[in-house]
Amino acid sequence: MATAPGWQHTGLMAGNSRETHSVTITSDAQAVRPRDHIIWSICNLVHINPCCLGLVALYYSVKARDMTIAGDLRTAEKYGGRALCFNIAALVLLCVIIIIIIAISATVAAEAQTVYYGDYRDSRNRYG
Repeated sequence: MATAPGWQHTGLMAGNSRETHSVTITSDAQAVRPRDHIIWSICNLVHINPCCLGLVALYYSVKARDMTIAGDLRTAEKYGGRALCFNIAALVLLCVIIIIIIAISATVAAEAQTVYYGDYRDSRNRYG
C-alpha cells in the first residue's frame, strides 16, 4: 500500500502478526496565500488617495497578486507588506488632514462669531 505524500510504518504487534499502519502527512502550502490587500487599496485609491498613496498601494497589491499566481510566495508577501504600509500611511494621513480641517473650521467659526456679534461682555458693561 503506497501513500503519497507521507510515510508508511510496519511493525510487529502482539501475537507476532505483521500489520501495516500508514500515516499520511499533508501540507497546507496551497491554503496559505499571502494577503495582497487589494480591496483596501482600491478604496484608498477611489475615496481617500492623499499624495497618490492609494495608487502606489494598488500597484503593490496587483504585483502581490501577480506573484501569488506565478507561485513566488516570498515576493508576493513582500509586495503585500508594502501595499499594507502604503494603505496605513494613506489612512493616517487622511486622519491628520481631517483633524486639521476640523481645527481650522472651528477656529474660523469662533473668530467669525466674535467679529459678527462683538464681545458680549463689553456690550453688557457699556449699556448696563
